[in-house]
Amino acid sequence: MMDPSVMRLWPNSRGIGPIRFLRVFAACTLSWQQYSQEAKRAVERKHDAAPREMPAPERKARLDNLREALPSTTIEDDLVPSDLLVDEYQDMQESGTLLYIPWSALGRRDLEMQLGKKKRDAFFQPNSEGFLCAQSHAVEAPTDLSTTLKLSKALQRRGFAMHMAGLMSYKVHEQVQGWLLRELEREALPGFHQVTMEQVELTDKQFFMLLAERSRGSLAPNPYDGSMPLDCLVEGVMREHRIGMILTQTKIALPSHDGGTKRPFDDGNHAAAMQKLQRKNAELQLALSRGGGMQTGKGKSAGKGNDKKKRKRGAEEGVRKQPMPKELEGLESSYKGQRICFGFNMQAGCKGVVKDGRCERGLHVCARAGCHGHNHGANNRDCPGR
Repeated sequence: MMDPSVMRLWPNSRGIGPIRFLRVFAACTLSWQQYSQEAKRAVERKHDAAPREMPAPERKARLDNLREALPSTTIEDDLVPSDLLVDEYQDMQESGTLLYIPWSALGRRDLEMQLGKKKRDAFFQPNSEGFLCAQSHAVEAPTDLSTTLKLSKALQRRGFAMHMAGLMSYKVHEQVQGWLLRELEREALPGFHQVTMEQVELTDKQFFMLLAERSRGSLAPNPYDGSMPLDCLVEGVMREHRIGMILTQTKIALPSHDGGTKRPFDDGNHAAAMQKLQRKNAELQLALSRGGGMQTGKGKSAGKGNDKKKRKRGAEEGVRKQPMPKELEGLESSYKGQRICFGFNMQAGCKGVVKDGRCERGLHVCARAGCHGHNHGANNRDCPGR
């Protein structure tokens, strides 16, 4: 016989046996306790709190649904994401805040089972009575990313985990994964470095940061077609110019003569170098036409390698350099690439043997510019160049 007070609380309990009534009462009480704990956890949630562990039956059901959705993909062995990775993405979906998980934390379920309770992070947390209690939660072992194949499998595990958490479908994540791997394997242009692993990882991080900005507070499925919340944002984020700038190939720096590095070679630097070379070449031709050496910007003669030998030879022979006679000042030293005899153009004249209009010292022509007559020297009063 039911107690009258129970009959007042549950009017529809008439005809229910005591044992069945106790079962219904225990189930309602347990459901209420679970709801209270979840509500309290959502309200008092901390940013660095450990993610809630998904029940094993629910985890298995989601993995089976994933395998049914991808019949052509074998999700076994090192492609199964770790439980901690799935819990973290599920926690993001419930809180409505997307966070970036580094590549080194994209764990494997088989490695997680091998480690067991060895990889656990201990911490202290107050209980319901306010006392600090030692607790621990699982942490991921560092992921091996030594080859492109291992990186590809790590990104596949992330795609599976995000699909199981209802954040992004694996088909959409596969597009992101293929894009990153193509940029990593893209052949470098001539004179440029190939895109590095660090650049691709930084691009992936920036990609998820932009996704988090555009999906802030709304990680629920689309109410119209039931699609996952991040699927419609991926294409727009991939077109961002900030993403493309990170994947730009860098130029190779040219080594300099002093052991350092110069600025990268480009068309602007090449044009400036060619103009400078042409100016130097013109100065050299002008200096040779006047019979002197090429002078640099500081007034020093080029060809410093032979200066010491010349000075040494002159000192040994006792030769003293004579100043240029005033009669030869302003005159040219060569004509059509051949040397002009300076004695023929002086008042004293040349005493050498003349043959075919020249002696051993050079041509017997006038050294004045614009004249170069064969029948007189520069000192002749009838020279038209005077």
